[in-house]
Amino acid sequence: MNQELHTPYDEVAYEGQPFRRTHPDAIAQVALLFGVTPPDISTARVLELGCGDAANIIPMAFGIPDGTFVGVDLSPQAIKKGQDVAARLGLSNIELHQMSIADIDSSLGDFDYIICHGIYSWVDPNVQADTLRVISERLTPSGIAYVSYNTLPGWKFRGIAREIMRFHSSRHEHAPALFLHQSRAILEFIAEHASPKDAVYKETLKQQHRTVASLPDWYLFHDYLETNNEALYFSEFTKRAGMTGLQYLGDTELSKLVPQEFTSEVQELLGKFAGDFVAYEQYLDFLRNRMFRRSLLMKSSAVIKREIHSDWIQNANLATPGILRKGEGDTPVFHHPGGGSIKTDNPLVLRALALLSSRWPQAVPFKELPGADDPKTRTPLAAALLKMLFSELIEVRLIHYSAASSLSSKPEAYHPARVYSLQGNTVPTSIHEAAGLSEDDRALLPLLDGTRETDAFVQVLALNDHQAGKNRTPEQLREAVQRILHRFLRDGILIR
Repeated sequence: MNQELHTPYDEVAYEGQPFRRTHPDAIAQVALLFGVTPPDISTARVLELGCGDAANIIPMAFGIPDGTFVGVDLSPQAIKKGQDVAARLGLSNIELHQMSIADIDSSLGDFDYIICHGIYSWVDPNVQADTLRVISERLTPSGIAYVSYNTLPGWKFRGIAREIMRFHSSRHEHAPALFLHQSRAILEFIAEHASPKDAVYKETLKQQHRTVASLPDWYLFHDYLETNNEALYFSEFTKRAGMTGLQYLGDTELSKLVPQEFTSEVQELLGKFAGDFVAYEQYLDFLRNRMFRRSLLMKSSAVIKREIHSDWIQNANLATPGILRKGEGDTPVFHHPGGGSIKTDNPLVLRALALLSSRWPQAVPFKELPGADDPKTRTPLAAALLKMLFSELIEVRLIHYSAASSLSSKPEAYHPARVYSLQGNTVPTSIHEAAGLSEDDRALLPLLDGTRETDAFVQVLALNDHQAGKNRTPEQLREAVQRILHRFLRDGILIR
């Protein structure tokens, strides 16, 4: 194999991170919603195609010690980086291979879960075909694959910005810094001076310029400006999947599985297409102007029930970072930090939400919720929580995560978070989310090994302040440490 292979990802490193929606836990939940029994997560074999530096799959391997994990990527530098991290964590259940997706064969075995995030739209048609072929060939009979891709019609607007930037800057493609600078500059110029006679076009460009201006260089380089970037309609993707012996199961973005945001009249009209789920989903994409999908695929022989099943939630664990507050007229409002909210005066639901909120980031088994032990209230409670699940106000967990729910006198952080904090500003949490770090965060996180108390962390920040010429008081430093520890607790970084 050519170890000297150079890829765009070696020119501008893609900052890897965990993606919650790619986790077998998130995938299995969608299967249960549609009456499919997913493979056992605790012993699953998991393959990630285009794993990059494996920052997504390594925390999975750490959290599921009895599983088997394989990552494949074309970039030698990314694979080496991932191998180094896996070695530091002492992982023996993961293999990372520098190879092309096209070269994957039976020697790697079959897999219960296959993940392909941020790859399909950004490779040429041959690799797209190889991706679906490998998924079809390497999935176990009950296996599930995750494939994300840019979708139409929503990506058309981003496509306009991409085409402007590449038209102007592609001649600088082999000088990434200049390429990115010129791309940003031309989009700013066109957005500012586009003809006012077409107000819709001008506003679209201004919106895209605002988006691009907020993006870090590595994201703009890879997600917008790669040579290959194909957005396609959902109906086209499912057609391609079908030609390789695969069928669509659902998407891991649960809020998009049901049309809750539309009026009853719209939902009734959509219901006329319920017998043709491809048409149904495509019309939803038109209504939502959807630009990205996280689709799940199974072998065509798998039996999928298209109606939503809810009984399984009674055997699951539930969690939420949301908070109950008083709303107008004293009606309680449940606020999720992600932006969603719901008003409810249902005492059964309020008691359940209060318990879930108090336990975050840990999850609570449904059977431990108030009212879950009463046959008269169990089903209505499950139905209400399922509706909140589809609004992504609560989340379901099918496996145990090691997150702490209270501060210890000697706090301990998730081991992968401590290791990743030594090399970047983004770390995985124990609940497979990504958390950003400040300068103070990075100073403390590697030291949170369960052997030190607060005074030691205050001394570390004081030393850093002295070296940087800062002048925080001891009380300010102690308050800073407490803020950091409480944020780490809420983020799921602490395990004790």
